[in-house]
Amino acid sequence: MKKVIFAFLGFGLAGTIAPASLRLYDYDINPAAYNRFSSFSTTSATLNTDTSFIGAGYDLSGWGWDDGGWAVSLISPLHFVQANHAHTGVGQTIYFINAAGLVVQATVASQTLMGGDLTLGTLTAPIAADNGIHAFSVAFGDNQSMAGDSLLVGGRGGLLGTNTVDSATGFLVYDYDSITGEAMPQSGDSTSPTFVVDGGTLLLASVHSYVNKLPDPTVAYDTNLNAYFPTIQSTMLTDGYSLVAVPEPASVASFFGLGCGLAAAAHRFRRRGRLPPKA
Repeated sequence: MKKVIFAFLGFGLAGTIAPASLRLYDYDINPAAYNRFSSFSTTSATLNTDTSFIGAGYDLSGWGWDDGGWAVSLISPLHFVQANHAHTGVGQTIYFINAAGLVVQATVASQTLMGGDLTLGTLTAPIAADNGIHAFSVAFGDNQSMAGDSLLVGGRGGLLGTNTVDSATGFLVYDYDSITGEAMPQSGDSTSPTFVVDGGTLLLASVHSYVNKLPDPTVAYDTNLNAYFPTIQSTMLTDGYSLVAVPEPASVASFFGLGCGLAAAAHRFRRRGRLPPKA
């Protein structure tokens, strides 16, 4: 059994809420399908090139980690989001890996609480575009329309599985079923990302915050970035970056960090797609 590092009460939920981490149903059938890396340490990593990997073909370069292995999710060249209870300290190093397998380092300049269990981190300098590290677009729109959306659920060390949204408010909620590849956060993977898919593009939807119980959690409560859009937007504006929401059919939109001081062209994203049905 993994050690429980944090245990919290609250955010309006009944019972003890513990920090989240990942488990995968039937993982042993084909581990290469669920590992972003073929080898991983907190200071280096080697990309998994197996074609069965469920994340193959998606740009995961904005999914980084710190010296403790806690995930960071880049939403502009200068900003990233994390769960507050597992956030990276100011002055610490975070790491990203590009499609060529090159690890790129950055340093945390500040952390700002957005509310609930969400912080917005700022780097000491923007990550240069020629490093091949790309910020994620972020899912934005009507919470009610997200119910039933298929997810890619990240975990510590680059694990990646699937799940489906049960409900979305301040939390993105999903449960654990006996389906091959289904993922459920467990202790150790707090602050890892969860994505929805927009055509061939991953949209960052949430970061892992809590599960309903430990051990053997059955329900995950991710912090839903959609709920914190105005606060993230106003904070990023002070650094010259903006989250741009583009209306889509059925009130579905996505947004993406852009430099306010630059002549920015609007980026329109296709309506959120669905992953293939799970086996």
